[in-house]
Order: sequence, then C-alpha cells, then structure tokens
Amino acid sequence: RVAAPTGHGSVSAADPAARFLWKTGWELGQIERISELRLPVPADVLRAHIEAAAARAGDDYRVLTWEGESSPAHLDDLARLNGDMSVDAPAGELEVDEEHWDAERVAQLERRALASGATFLNAAVLHLPSGRLVAQSMLQLDLDDTTRPAQQDNTLVTSTHRGRRLGMLVKAANLEQLAERYPECTGVFTWNAEENAHMLRVNEALGFTALAPEGGWQKRL
Repeated sequence: RVAAPTGHGSVSAADPAARFLWKTGWELGQIERISELRLPVPADVLRAHIEAAAARAGDDYRVLTWEGESSPAHLDDLARLNGDMSVDAPAGELEVDEEHWDAERVAQLERRALASGATFLNAAVLHLPSGRLVAQSMLQLDLDDTTRPAQQDNTLVTSTHRGRRLGMLVKAANLEQLAERYPECTGVFTWNAEENAHMLRVNEALGFTALAPEGGWQKRL
C-alpha cells in the first residue's frame, strides 16, 4: 500500500494508475473514501435523525428544501458557502486555491446542469437571527433515469455555526426530500476525505458504506 501523507487511508501500490503517477513525478496528497448509500432508508429512521439534529440546533435554525433553481434571495449565501467549501474541505497535502463564487456563478451552474437533463435537490439551514443560510447539502440527479444513484455534491456548515449537528440536519433533510420526490432512486454516492472524521461519522450514521479509496495526486512543476 501507498499511505497518504495525512496518515489516513492508502492506495494499492500495484494499481496501474498509481504506478504511472509515481514514475512520472506525481505525489499522493490525500485519500478520499467513495461511499454508497443504498435506498430506500426507512422513513422513520430519517425522521428520527432530522428531529434529533433539529433539537440540538435549537429554535434559531430552520431547514429549507427545494429542487431546481435556487431563489434569487439565496444566491449570495450559496455563493459564500461554495467559496468556503473550496478552502474549508480537508485537502490533505494538496495545494488548493480559494475559488471565487458570486450569485451569477451559482445561477449559471444551476442553469447549465438543468439544461443538460440533471436536477438539483438542496437542503439548507437558515439562521433566523441573521437571515443568512449557514449550512447546505446538495444532491444531483440524472432526470434521464431517476432510478440511478444520485451524486452527493457540497455539504458544508459555516465555521461559526458548527457543533450544532447542522451537517446531519441538512443531509438527512435532503435524503428525505429525495425519497419524497424520487422514491425510485436506488442510492447515493459520496466522496469524503479520509481525515474528515466528522462527516464520515454522519454518513455512517445515515447508512453509507465504503466502496473504494480514491487518491488525490499533484505534481509540482
């Protein structure tokens, strides 16, 4: 095995892609865990997760869910969350630049995906005292065949609002929305850094199981 420099996870030294990358000067910077959730998850299990997380969050927080294009009122907050995701998500030894997001970039991303035959399911948490979205989880689904597994996109909680189980709240609420809108969907795939112990615990509590490791490599020129 070739261990990640983070101390979390490894890839097979016999893997042809790994051998090629080593020989051509690439370095392993991180391992992500590919996980799958087989659907359906019992409705009472999802509801129990939502209620427990909402109780921990308290009355200052409200869950919002929607499909397709986001309300213009939310675009600035979603842009901020996407920008935070580019630097807050664990990156191991990979050098990652902060991404610039604004409302128009979010709207363009959504429009392009919808035009290609996909749809987005979003769950977000509104912080009532500030009127800002402080957590988000997004699923993407292929409308050409909604029985195929959905792909988990961003899940993020703003740093100043962590420790209140908002990550579990948005993920479970979005899975409940998926079950209501597309009950024929058979699963969800997700990718998480092996060192992201908190999100991996959330996923495992929801029923995700590990499928394979995926290496993140970089080459310094």
